[in-house]
Amino acid sequence: MDIRLPLARVRILDLTRLLPGPFCTRLLADQGADVIKLEDQDAGDYLRLLNPQIFGAMNHGRSALVRLVPHFDVLVEGFRPGVLARLGCGYEALREVHHGLIYCALTGYGQEGEYATRSGHDLNYMATAGLLSGVSGPLPIQAADFCGGYAAAFQIAAALEGRRQSGEGCLLDVSMTAAVLPMAVTRLAGDRLEGGLACYGLYDTADHQRFSLGALEPKFFAAFTQAVGRPELAALQFDLSKQGELGDVLAEIFARRSSAEWEQFFQKVDACGAPVRTPAQAVGTLSVSGPRQGEHTAEVLAAAGFSKDEIDALRKT
Repeated sequence: MDIRLPLARVRILDLTRLLPGPFCTRLLADQGADVIKLEDQDAGDYLRLLNPQIFGAMNHGRSALVRLVPHFDVLVEGFRPGVLARLGCGYEALREVHHGLIYCALTGYGQEGEYATRSGHDLNYMATAGLLSGVSGPLPIQAADFCGGYAAAFQIAAALEGRRQSGEGCLLDVSMTAAVLPMAVTRLAGDRLEGGLACYGLYDTADHQRFSLGALEPKFFAAFTQAVGRPELAALQFDLSKQGELGDVLAEIFARRSSAEWEQFFQKVDACGAPVRTPAQAVGTLSVSGPRQGEHTAEVLAAAGFSKDEIDALRKT
């Protein structure tokens, strides 16, 4: 435990699966929180097997969960609204045994409304929020999942500060659709940032790589055009009738140099340029491994007061 991190003394019980919930708790763990993941002992998190089986262990493990909860500051779950309540493990039931519990329910559409109990995934939440309008296919990123994870982590951090002041826990209702909505709102400005402006786009280099130019502010585009010896192009930056022509010129300019040469260029010229990397290139040699499924089960339960016989019995359920 690194006591210098702001959440070093916070314990989080993570009941979530797939991407948004674990991403949320990973963000909190990076700030020092001790995150314990509770999984179905058969299927575990879907990310382990990509096998969509029901988290049935909750039916057998209610008493264990109720005993565990008082040892944690935060519980994060990603089931449809009402699922844990029907199992006797909803916010109101758990609040009875832990008044200071911060209970974060991370769902696709929130706890209320006509969409609340519908099934869905990232693609559906983005579609509902308006992010996919005019798009030919799924985006290459899970924007709603990540936005939901960020939103949940932020609200949990704020709730921890609120509890520090009041001593009271709370229920957090985090909707991935609502979380991704601000990204969709930016599209109301039209297609200016979706290829409508030549100064903000992707171009092929001499070695058949792609390079991004994000010189949206006039000072950046002026710096770029000056550095490539075409200062007169700066006057065309926002002339909508000239964007096709300007784009052709910029494409010809970028095709003169390799991606590595453009990287060197933008190290010297402050004009918002960066290479388009593959995910593997961006991640590089980063390697992140988590615990094996069930690796810390006995340790966590023993710390919560479970006897060896009780732990053995739970393993068999």
